[in-house]
Amino acid sequence: MLNISFIAIINKKGFSMKYLLLSLCCSLLFLTLYASDNSYFGRDPEHYKEGNKLINEMFREYAERVCKQYDLKCEGDMGGFPGQIQSLGGVFGVKRLLAVDELRILILKLLADFQDTINRNEKIRPFLAEYPFAADRITIMLRIYDGNKRPSPDEISLAFSSRDHISYCYSDPKKSIFEDKKIQEPFEEACEKAGIDVATISPIYSLYDDTGRFLKTEKNDNPTTKKK
Repeated sequence: MLNISFIAIINKKGFSMKYLLLSLCCSLLFLTLYASDNSYFGRDPEHYKEGNKLINEMFREYAERVCKQYDLKCEGDMGGFPGQIQSLGGVFGVKRLLAVDELRILILKLLADFQDTINRNEKIRPFLAEYPFAADRITIMLRIYDGNKRPSPDEISLAFSSRDHISYCYSDPKKSIFEDKKIQEPFEEACEKAGIDVATISPIYSLYDDTGRFLKTEKNDNPTTKKK
């Protein structure tokens, strides 16, 4: 039986209902990306007790390190466990307003660090759907705010990596959700714009889908990946 636990992002005191609506809409959008193949759901300690403990320890160490390094606030983690670990990720609050160029670099650095942390951890390796763990299986979500001040309607208030690209959503939910006015760019393009070697988030693409089916595609850049 599929158990679902939703990470609620609580509205801060003084934030408007409009900003809360954006957070909820973007969260639903993110869940939809994963729910299409039934791979996104919260970790159930009864079924995945050992893996859950190891990942909690790993994520806690990672989150404490990057929050201190980049002045962030950890708001939660996420993961997909249909038998094995199909996806992992984290939600962070950015306590200052940042432009797209700054957010791009921050997401890529957080993504590269988390991917390296996962792949260097030998204890969780038996639980991974594939190793090395590809970047398209990792989600980094950033909520941007400045104290009780939310970004203006034309500023970015949410940015996240999903599958093989980065998305930047405007503060105005009409722009980001209903008018679909958001910025999206593939990882390769983002790395080029940021002046970051794409090899820092390699492999990017998974060789297996969430059912274990081998993905025969020219995009695969990870010929050494072995199904666990």
